[in-house]
Amino acid sequence: MTSSAQDLKAVCRVSRDLVQHQFATKGYFDADLITMLQKHLHFPRVAVMVYDDNLQLLSAVSSEGVHKNHRYYSFWKEDECASHVTRCLREGPPAGPDNFNVYLSSQIIPMSDYNSSRYVSFIYSAGGMHYSASMPFDANGRFRIVFYKNKSQQDFSERELNILREVYGVVVSFYKGFHEVNNMRANLQLQNYALSNESTGLLVLDENFHVQYYNDYALNNLGAFTNESNIDSACQVLLTHFQNIEKLQLQNEVRFINGFVFRLTSHTYSDELGFVRRYYSLYFVKKENLGNAAPSSHLKSSSSLTSLTRREKEILELLVADKTYQQIADELFLSISTVRKHLQNIFKKLGVNNQRQLISLYLRS
Repeated sequence: MTSSAQDLKAVCRVSRDLVQHQFATKGYFDADLITMLQKHLHFPRVAVMVYDDNLQLLSAVSSEGVHKNHRYYSFWKEDECASHVTRCLREGPPAGPDNFNVYLSSQIIPMSDYNSSRYVSFIYSAGGMHYSASMPFDANGRFRIVFYKNKSQQDFSERELNILREVYGVVVSFYKGFHEVNNMRANLQLQNYALSNESTGLLVLDENFHVQYYNDYALNNLGAFTNESNIDSACQVLLTHFQNIEKLQLQNEVRFINGFVFRLTSHTYSDELGFVRRYYSLYFVKKENLGNAAPSSHLKSSSSLTSLTRREKEILELLVADKTYQQIADELFLSISTVRKHLQNIFKKLGVNNQRQLISLYLRS
Protein backbone atom coordinates (compact mmCIF):
# COMPACT_ATOMS: atom_id res chain seq x y z
CA MET A 1 0.00 0.00 0.00
CA THR A 2 1.37 3.43 -0.95
CA SER A 3 1.99 6.15 1.61
CA SER A 4 -0.85 8.29 0.24
CA ALA A 5 -3.28 5.35 0.48
CA GLN A 6 -2.18 4.69 4.07
CA ASP A 7 -2.64 8.35 4.96
CA LEU A 8 -6.13 8.44 3.45
CA LYS A 9 -7.04 5.29 5.34
CA ALA A 10 -5.90 6.86 8.63
CA VAL A 11 -8.01 9.97 8.02
CA CYS A 12 -11.03 7.82 7.15
CA ARG A 13 -10.63 5.91 10.41
CA VAL A 14 -10.56 9.15 12.35
CA SER A 15 -13.70 10.30 10.55
CA ARG A 16 -15.47 7.00 11.24
CA ASP A 17 -14.75 7.16 14.97
CA LEU A 18 -15.75 10.82 15.19
CA VAL A 19 -19.26 9.94 14.00
CA GLN A 20 -19.85 8.11 17.27
CA HIS A 21 -17.74 10.48 19.34
CA GLN A 22 -19.87 13.57 18.63
CA PHE A 23 -22.93 11.87 20.15
CA ALA A 24 -21.25 10.06 23.04
CA THR A 25 -18.96 12.73 24.46
CA LYS A 26 -19.70 15.58 26.87
CA GLY A 27 -16.61 17.63 26.06
CA TYR A 28 -15.56 16.66 22.49
CA PHE A 29 -11.91 17.75 22.93
CA ASP A 30 -11.42 15.09 25.59
CA ALA A 31 -9.33 12.03 26.43
CA ASP A 32 -11.31 9.83 24.02
CA LEU A 33 -10.53 12.15 21.11
CA ILE A 34 -6.84 12.14 22.04
CA THR A 35 -6.75 8.34 22.28
CA MET A 36 -8.41 8.12 18.87
CA LEU A 37 -5.88 10.46 17.25
CA GLN A 38 -2.93 8.65 18.79
CA LYS A 39 -4.29 5.31 17.65
CA HIS A 40 -4.84 6.26 14.01
CA LEU A 41 -2.10 8.85 13.42
CA HIS A 42 0.63 7.13 15.44
CA PHE A 43 2.09 10.20 17.12
CA PRO A 44 3.67 9.22 20.45
CA ARG A 45 1.90 11.92 22.45
CA VAL A 46 -1.11 14.15 21.88
CA ALA A 47 -2.61 16.74 24.25
CA VAL A 48 -5.46 19.24 24.27
CA MET A 49 -5.21 22.68 25.85
CA VAL A 50 -8.51 24.39 26.67
CA TYR A 51 -8.69 28.16 27.19
CA ASP A 52 -11.47 30.50 28.30
CA ASP A 53 -12.77 33.50 26.34
CA ASN A 54 -9.79 35.57 27.57
CA LEU A 55 -7.41 32.79 26.45
CA GLN A 56 -6.46 31.89 30.00
CA LEU A 57 -5.70 28.20 30.45
CA LEU A 58 -8.62 26.15 31.80
CA SER A 59 -7.57 22.54 31.30
CA ALA A 60 -4.74 20.37 30.09
CA VAL A 61 -5.94 17.03 28.75
CA SER A 62 -4.10 13.87 27.78
CA SER A 63 -5.23 10.35 26.92
CA GLU A 64 -5.46 9.73 30.68
CA GLY A 65 -8.01 12.54 31.11
CA VAL A 66 -8.08 16.07 32.50
CA HIS A 67 -5.01 16.84 34.59
CA LYS A 68 -5.82 19.10 37.52
CA ASN A 69 -2.28 19.28 38.90
CA HIS A 70 -0.12 18.92 35.81
CA ARG A 71 3.18 20.80 35.71
CA TYR A 72 2.00 22.65 32.63
CA TYR A 73 -0.35 24.80 34.73
CA SER A 74 2.67 26.49 36.28
CA PHE A 75 4.56 26.66 32.96
CA TRP A 76 1.98 27.74 30.39
CA LYS A 77 2.53 31.49 30.84
CA GLU A 78 6.19 30.89 29.93
CA ASP A 79 5.23 28.72 26.95
CA GLU A 80 6.53 30.83 24.07
CA CYS A 81 4.87 28.56 21.51
CA ALA A 82 1.41 28.96 23.05
CA SER A 83 1.97 32.73 23.37
CA HIS A 84 2.95 32.91 19.70
CA VAL A 85 -0.22 31.07 18.65
CA THR A 86 -2.35 33.44 20.75
CA ARG A 87 -0.74 36.50 19.17
CA CYS A 88 -1.27 35.13 15.67
CA LEU A 89 -4.93 34.37 16.38
CA ARG A 90 -5.55 37.86 17.73
CA GLU A 91 -3.85 39.55 14.81
CA GLY A 92 -5.04 37.30 11.97
CA PRO A 93 -8.21 35.53 10.84
CA PRO A 94 -9.90 33.12 13.28
CA ALA A 95 -9.54 29.39 13.01
CA GLY A 96 -12.12 27.76 10.73
CA PRO A 97 -12.71 24.82 8.38
CA ASP A 98 -11.19 26.73 5.46
CA ASN A 99 -8.39 28.29 7.47
CA PHE A 100 -6.06 25.50 8.53
CA ASN A 101 -3.18 26.62 10.69
CA VAL A 102 -0.52 24.47 12.27
CA TYR A 103 2.20 26.02 14.37
CA LEU A 104 5.48 24.15 14.60
CA SER A 105 7.62 24.76 17.65
CA SER A 106 10.73 24.52 15.47
CA GLN A 107 9.49 27.47 13.39
CA ILE A 108 8.50 29.60 16.37
CA ILE A 109 11.74 29.23 18.31
CA PRO A 110 14.93 30.03 16.35
CA MET A 111 16.85 26.84 15.57
CA SER A 112 20.01 28.33 17.07
CA ASP A 113 18.21 28.43 20.44
CA TYR A 114 15.84 25.54 19.98
CA ASN A 115 17.62 22.64 21.68
CA SER A 116 18.46 24.73 24.74
CA SER A 117 15.09 26.53 24.98
CA ARG A 118 12.88 26.38 28.06
CA TYR A 119 10.07 24.95 25.93
CA VAL A 120 12.06 21.96 24.70
CA SER A 121 13.42 21.42 28.19
CA PHE A 122 9.88 21.33 29.56
CA ILE A 123 8.31 18.98 26.98
CA TYR A 124 11.30 16.65 27.30
CA SER A 125 11.13 16.52 31.09
CA ALA A 126 7.34 16.10 30.97
CA GLY A 127 7.25 13.28 28.43
CA GLY A 128 10.50 12.81 26.54
CA MET A 129 9.31 14.91 23.57
CA HIS A 130 11.32 17.32 21.41
CA TYR A 131 9.04 18.71 18.66
CA SER A 132 5.43 19.86 18.67
CA ALA A 133 2.73 20.94 16.23
CA SER A 134 -0.19 22.96 17.59
CA MET A 135 -3.58 23.18 15.83
CA PRO A 136 -6.06 25.78 17.18
CA PHE A 137 -9.79 25.24 16.86
CA ASP A 138 -12.92 27.25 17.64
CA ALA A 139 -13.38 30.85 16.52
CA ASN A 140 -10.70 32.17 18.87
CA GLY A 141 -8.49 29.13 19.24
CA ARG A 142 -9.90 28.24 22.65
CA PHE A 143 -9.26 24.57 21.93
CA ARG A 144 -5.81 23.49 20.74
CA ILE A 145 -4.64 20.01 19.86
CA VAL A 146 -0.90 19.62 20.26
CA PHE A 147 0.95 16.71 18.61
CA TYR A 148 4.41 15.76 19.89
CA LYS A 149 7.38 13.83 18.50
CA ASN A 150 10.62 12.79 20.14
CA LYS A 151 14.04 13.81 18.87
CA SER A 152 14.85 10.51 17.17
CA GLN A 153 11.72 10.82 14.99
CA GLN A 154 12.87 14.21 13.68
CA ASP A 155 10.61 17.19 13.04
CA PHE A 156 7.18 17.03 11.36
CA SER A 157 7.48 16.22 7.66
CA GLU A 158 5.42 17.73 4.85
CA ARG A 159 3.59 14.43 4.56
CA GLU A 160 2.60 14.55 8.24
CA LEU A 161 1.46 18.16 7.88
CA ASN A 162 -0.77 17.12 4.97
CA ILE A 163 -2.32 14.42 7.17
CA LEU A 164 -2.94 16.98 9.92
CA ARG A 165 -4.54 19.29 7.38
CA GLU A 166 -7.04 16.59 6.42
CA VAL A 167 -7.67 15.65 10.04
CA TYR A 168 -8.24 19.30 10.91
CA GLY A 169 -11.15 19.57 8.46
CA VAL A 170 -12.72 16.36 9.75
CA VAL A 171 -12.42 17.39 13.42
CA VAL A 172 -13.94 20.83 12.72
CA SER A 173 -16.88 19.33 10.82
CA PHE A 174 -17.79 16.92 13.60
CA TYR A 175 -17.22 19.63 16.21
CA LYS A 176 -20.09 21.52 14.54
CA GLY A 177 -22.19 18.38 14.78
CA PHE A 178 -21.34 18.10 18.48
CA HIS A 179 -22.64 21.65 19.03
CA GLU A 180 -25.85 20.88 17.16
CA VAL A 181 -26.41 17.78 19.30
CA ASN A 182 -25.96 19.75 22.52
CA ASN A 183 -28.25 22.53 21.30
CA MET A 184 -30.85 19.92 20.44
CA ARG A 185 -30.66 18.41 23.91
CA ALA A 186 -31.09 21.81 25.53
CA ASN A 187 -33.98 22.67 23.22
CA LEU A 188 -35.78 19.41 23.99
CA GLN A 189 -35.60 20.06 27.73
CA LEU A 190 -37.23 23.46 27.28
CA GLN A 191 -39.72 22.16 24.71
CA ASN A 192 -40.98 19.58 27.21
CA TYR A 193 -42.10 22.42 29.45
CA ALA A 194 -43.68 24.41 26.62
CA LEU A 195 -45.60 21.39 25.35
CA SER A 196 -47.10 20.87 28.81
CA ASN A 197 -48.49 24.41 28.78
CA GLU A 198 -50.12 25.44 25.49
CA SER A 199 -50.66 29.02 26.69
CA THR A 200 -46.94 29.65 27.11
CA GLY A 201 -44.68 31.03 24.38
CA LEU A 202 -41.11 29.80 24.20
CA LEU A 203 -38.07 30.82 22.19
CA VAL A 204 -34.59 29.34 22.63
CA LEU A 205 -31.69 31.61 21.69
CA ASP A 206 -28.02 30.81 21.26
CA GLU A 207 -25.20 32.79 22.86
CA ASN A 208 -25.48 35.39 20.09
CA PHE A 209 -29.26 35.74 20.61
CA HIS A 210 -30.18 34.00 17.37
CA VAL A 211 -33.42 32.01 17.47
CA GLN A 212 -32.80 28.25 17.60
CA TYR A 213 -36.32 27.10 18.44
CA TYR A 214 -39.81 28.53 18.89
CA ASN A 215 -43.21 26.99 19.56
CA ASP A 216 -46.52 27.69 17.82
CA TYR A 217 -47.73 30.01 20.57
CA ALA A 218 -44.65 32.22 20.11
CA LEU A 219 -45.09 32.26 16.34
CA ASN A 220 -48.77 33.22 16.58
CA ASN A 221 -48.39 35.94 19.21
CA LEU A 222 -45.04 37.67 18.78
CA GLY A 223 -46.06 39.47 15.61
CA ALA A 224 -49.10 40.98 17.31
CA PHE A 225 -47.10 43.63 19.12
CA THR A 226 -43.83 43.75 17.14
CA ASN A 227 -45.44 44.20 13.70
CA GLU A 228 -42.90 41.71 12.36
CA SER A 229 -43.98 38.60 10.48
CA ASN A 230 -40.51 37.00 10.64
CA ILE A 231 -39.82 35.27 13.96
CA ASP A 232 -36.15 36.33 14.04
CA SER A 233 -37.00 39.98 13.38
CA ALA A 234 -39.82 39.90 15.94
CA CYS A 235 -37.44 38.48 18.54
CA GLN A 236 -34.85 41.18 17.91
CA VAL A 237 -37.52 43.88 18.34
CA LEU A 238 -38.64 42.24 21.57
CA LEU A 239 -35.10 42.06 22.94
CA THR A 240 -34.82 45.86 22.75
CA HIS A 241 -37.01 45.90 25.87
CA PHE A 242 -34.24 44.11 27.77
CA GLN A 243 -31.34 46.41 28.56
CA ASN A 244 -27.74 45.17 28.45
CA ILE A 245 -28.74 41.61 27.63
CA GLU A 246 -25.18 40.84 26.53
CA LYS A 247 -24.15 41.48 30.13
CA LEU A 248 -27.09 39.64 31.66
CA GLN A 249 -25.81 38.66 35.09
CA LEU A 250 -29.02 37.62 36.78
CA GLN A 251 -30.54 34.28 36.01
CA ASN A 252 -33.80 35.96 34.97
CA GLU A 253 -34.99 39.29 33.64
CA VAL A 254 -38.76 39.99 33.65
CA ARG A 255 -40.61 42.56 31.55
CA PHE A 256 -44.33 43.43 31.27
CA ILE A 257 -45.16 44.35 27.66
CA ASN A 258 -48.62 44.89 26.13
CA GLY A 259 -50.42 42.62 28.59
CA PHE A 260 -47.80 39.86 28.44
CA VAL A 261 -45.22 38.85 31.01
CA PHE A 262 -41.83 38.01 29.45
CA ARG A 263 -39.03 36.20 31.23
CA LEU A 264 -35.57 36.04 29.67
CA THR A 265 -33.47 33.39 31.38
CA SER A 266 -29.75 32.84 30.99
CA HIS A 267 -28.58 29.23 31.03
CA THR A 268 -25.03 27.96 31.18
CA TYR A 269 -23.54 24.52 30.96
CA SER A 270 -19.96 23.56 31.61
CA ASP A 271 -18.42 20.57 29.92
CA GLU A 272 -16.01 18.22 31.66
CA LEU A 273 -13.08 20.35 30.48
CA GLY A 274 -14.38 23.41 32.32
CA PHE A 275 -15.47 25.30 29.21
CA VAL A 276 -18.69 27.26 29.74
CA ARG A 277 -21.37 27.69 27.09
CA ARG A 278 -24.40 29.97 27.32
CA TYR A 279 -27.86 30.00 25.80
CA TYR A 280 -31.13 31.75 26.62
CA SER A 281 -34.80 30.88 26.95
CA LEU A 282 -37.52 33.49 26.49
CA TYR A 283 -40.89 32.52 27.98
CA PHE A 284 -43.99 34.66 27.75
CA VAL A 285 -47.59 34.34 28.85
CA LYS A 286 -50.64 36.58 29.00
CA LYS A 287 -50.88 38.32 32.34
CA GLU A 288 -54.35 36.93 33.06
CA ASN A 289 -53.17 33.38 32.43
CA LEU A 290 -50.82 33.57 35.39
CA GLY A 291 -53.90 33.18 37.53
CA ASN A 292 -54.08 29.56 36.38
CA ALA A 293 -51.09 28.71 38.53
CA ALA A 294 -53.44 27.52 41.27
CA PRO A 295 -57.16 27.30 41.94
CA SER A 296 -58.50 30.66 43.02
CA SER A 297 -59.98 29.11 46.16
CA HIS A 298 -56.46 28.59 47.48
CA LEU A 299 -55.67 32.29 47.23
CA LYS A 300 -56.86 35.09 49.42
CA SER A 301 -58.14 38.35 47.98
CA SER A 302 -55.57 40.65 46.47
CA SER A 303 -56.67 43.18 49.07
CA SER A 304 -54.70 41.02 51.53
CA LEU A 305 -51.56 42.66 50.13
CA THR A 306 -52.41 45.63 52.32
CA SER A 307 -51.73 43.45 55.35
CA LEU A 308 -48.06 43.17 54.43
CA THR A 309 -45.48 45.28 56.19
CA ARG A 310 -43.28 47.69 54.27
CA ARG A 311 -40.36 45.24 54.41
CA GLU A 312 -42.54 42.34 53.24
CA LYS A 313 -43.75 44.40 50.28
CA GLU A 314 -40.15 45.25 49.35
CA ILE A 315 -39.21 41.58 49.41
CA LEU A 316 -42.30 40.61 47.39
CA GLU A 317 -41.55 43.20 44.70
CA LEU A 318 -37.96 41.98 44.37
CA LEU A 319 -39.16 38.38 44.22
CA VAL A 320 -41.59 39.22 41.41
CA ALA A 321 -38.64 40.80 39.57
CA ASP A 322 -37.04 37.32 39.73
CA LYS A 323 -34.33 38.27 42.19
CA THR A 324 -32.76 35.35 44.03
CA TYR A 325 -32.84 35.13 47.81
CA GLN A 326 -29.17 36.13 47.89
CA GLN A 327 -29.79 39.14 45.65
CA ILE A 328 -32.74 40.24 47.81
CA ALA A 329 -30.61 39.88 50.92
CA ASP A 330 -27.77 41.89 49.38
CA GLU A 331 -30.06 44.68 48.14
CA LEU A 332 -31.90 45.06 51.46
CA PHE A 333 -28.83 44.39 53.65
CA LEU A 334 -30.42 41.34 55.24
CA SER A 335 -29.32 37.78 55.86
CA ILE A 336 -30.78 35.00 53.72
CA SER A 337 -32.40 33.46 56.81
CA THR A 338 -34.19 36.77 57.47
CA VAL A 339 -35.42 36.88 53.87
CA ARG A 340 -36.74 33.34 54.21
CA LYS A 341 -38.53 34.22 57.47
CA HIS A 342 -40.22 37.23 55.83
CA LEU A 343 -41.34 35.06 52.92
CA GLN A 344 -42.84 32.51 55.29
CA ASN A 345 -44.87 35.33 56.87
CA ILE A 346 -45.95 36.55 53.40
CA PHE A 347 -47.06 33.05 52.38
CA LYS A 348 -49.10 32.72 55.56
CA LYS A 349 -50.75 36.15 55.26
CA LEU A 350 -51.69 35.66 51.59
CA GLY A 351 -52.66 32.01 51.84
CA VAL A 352 -50.26 30.74 49.16
CA ASN A 353 -48.09 27.65 49.13
CA ASN A 354 -45.34 28.52 46.66
CA GLN A 355 -43.70 31.37 44.78
CA ARG A 356 -45.71 30.84 41.58
CA GLN A 357 -49.00 31.29 43.44
CA LEU A 358 -47.53 34.32 45.20
CA ILE A 359 -46.44 36.00 41.97
CA SER A 360 -49.77 35.14 40.33
CA LEU A 361 -51.67 36.87 43.15
CA TYR A 362 -49.39 39.88 43.00
CA LEU A 363 -49.79 40.31 39.24
CA ARG A 364 -53.57 39.90 39.37
CA SER A 365 -53.70 42.69 41.95
